[in-house]
Amino acid sequence: MLVAWSDRAGRVRTEDLLAALAAYSQDNPSLLARNGLGVATSRPGLRSPPVDPPVAYPFGIAAFTGWLDRDPQPGLSDTRAYLDAFARYGDDTDEHLTGCYAVAIWLPGNGLRLARSPWHAPPLHFAFKDGEIVASSVLRAIFAFGVPRRLNRQRVAQALFLDGARDPAHDWPADDWYEDVRRVPLGTVLKLTPDGLVNEVRRYDPHRIAVAVPQDAAGWVATARDMIDGHARLAARRSHHPAIALSGGLDSPIATEAFLRMRGAGQMPSIVSVRPSRMWDGVTETGKFGDEASRVADFCARHGLEPIFTREGGFDLELQELHRASGVTSPFIGNGGMIMAAHRAAARAGADWFFDAVCGNDTVSADGHWAYPDLLLSGRWGQLRAALGHRAHDPRGMARKCLSLAVLPVLPPIVRQGLLACFSRGPGAVASGASLLRREVVAELGLASTAQANGRRRGRRGAIELAWAASDCGMADLDLGREQLTGLRRRDLFAYRPLIEFCLSLPDAAFLRDGTDRWLARELARGIMPEGQRLETRYGSHNVDWHAYLLARRGDLLESFEHLASHPWLGDMVDSARAKVLLRDLPERTPLDPAVAWPLQFGIIGTIAVARFVAQVEGRNDL
Repeated sequence: MLVAWSDRAGRVRTEDLLAALAAYSQDNPSLLARNGLGVATSRPGLRSPPVDPPVAYPFGIAAFTGWLDRDPQPGLSDTRAYLDAFARYGDDTDEHLTGCYAVAIWLPGNGLRLARSPWHAPPLHFAFKDGEIVASSVLRAIFAFGVPRRLNRQRVAQALFLDGARDPAHDWPADDWYEDVRRVPLGTVLKLTPDGLVNEVRRYDPHRIAVAVPQDAAGWVATARDMIDGHARLAARRSHHPAIALSGGLDSPIATEAFLRMRGAGQMPSIVSVRPSRMWDGVTETGKFGDEASRVADFCARHGLEPIFTREGGFDLELQELHRASGVTSPFIGNGGMIMAAHRAAARAGADWFFDAVCGNDTVSADGHWAYPDLLLSGRWGQLRAALGHRAHDPRGMARKCLSLAVLPVLPPIVRQGLLACFSRGPGAVASGASLLRREVVAELGLASTAQANGRRRGRRGAIELAWAASDCGMADLDLGREQLTGLRRRDLFAYRPLIEFCLSLPDAAFLRDGTDRWLARELARGIMPEGQRLETRYGSHNVDWHAYLLARRGDLLESFEHLASHPWLGDMVDSARAKVLLRDLPERTPLDPAVAWPLQFGIIGTIAVARFVAQVEGRNDL
């Protein structure tokens, strides 16, 4: 974690900034100050590895948090390696380095250069006050600097709308959860001046990736495996006591097997897997499975591992603590309890690093379903027929699937929206009804128009846009919050820029081939897991027990919505009356109809998460 600030007027209490930076870690921050400018770093927790101290360089001072993708070298920290590259490449530095990092460098003339790596990076926020600048990984340091802590109500409304189309993390300037606070977008270099000028120097463009790929399918698999192994080796060398989150799917077993080979004779990692609550009724959606324990146990037995099973703790497990540590929330917090339960189990096992493979869905394990329109337009009708014919868990006839998946996306937006409104009976038809935001608020703020943006994204370009938009959206703050609460560092074994760019450069046939989706991942999994698991067409449902928690806590939730209705401004935004009807009419078993399930699974849970966050910021305890 880092903080950088200016204090030419001598009004800043440095001790308050340092205390805010290290509030959860019990660490002693490393401080470097010069000529009214300061930088400091601190690790998230004492369990996690030490972080680089700030560094003085010929023109100023700098702070770095995160890591570079490189082998450790004695006497050369990541901070120094970054500054060496900066001396050579200047503002092109981030084109020549890969990793997961954020950096703040004070430049000659008292300008502040801020940068975040593409695809994955620690959070980095900034603000101006009284002719001074502050930037930090943690929002509480911004407020300790003296910036007022006022919620951005437009941002709250977007969250309550369950808006996955507009991505404030990648707009510029990036709005934050708080007024007068902005976030540095991923893959972006900004230069700030004390008078409040923000100059965007460089921004990563995910559509301008130029990676040469092999021409044959065997080369795709071999290259992907080499990259996965290379990143696993780098990750393994950073950790003394690793823990890996393992599911019964494809991604995490592939990553775990690579980690084991690259770890060699070192300490075996702790394998953590989360099971649903015992209250779960066993109901799952078509095409999904709920309890992955048997698959995890089979994989572990095959590789001589002993899994640690822990139980899901509910969507709000340590949610208030996470709000305080991160300073943000998410309406899509339904699986937050599962993630926190896994982190806690890893911490109890003595881990210093927590590894997962979340990024697999957008890289090696992409399903290729974006390709249907391109298969149609390019005349590859045999491949289209095979893909639609083998589409798992889709009972529609061939003609209806072709119209819906291949023809509809290429029609003009106005035609497409009209047809969807008239004929669609699937989840997409009820998505807009999941939010509990009042319809008049949606219209007043123009939120409906932003949600339609997803409908304009199609083909491979659309898939890349969605992956890029999903790569941040405030999740980095929540990740850092969990690191602070548990003391672990988290690293995604598939969040490796060379691997991401390679997968984005592969042809569609690497993912959807002869009727087989997720083809690349299935080939990478060959021989490392049981065939039944490798060829499984169902997905794990990581929040499968959501209904059990709503049922168990219905009384508390009804009371929360009673209080929410009288909140000074949230009460005008949220349809609390509808929420109470939904809770009173809650089915006794997990509903499978999206029209019934989504307002509960996403509307109720997302609204409660946002409302509790607002209450925590405002110092209320009634929500």
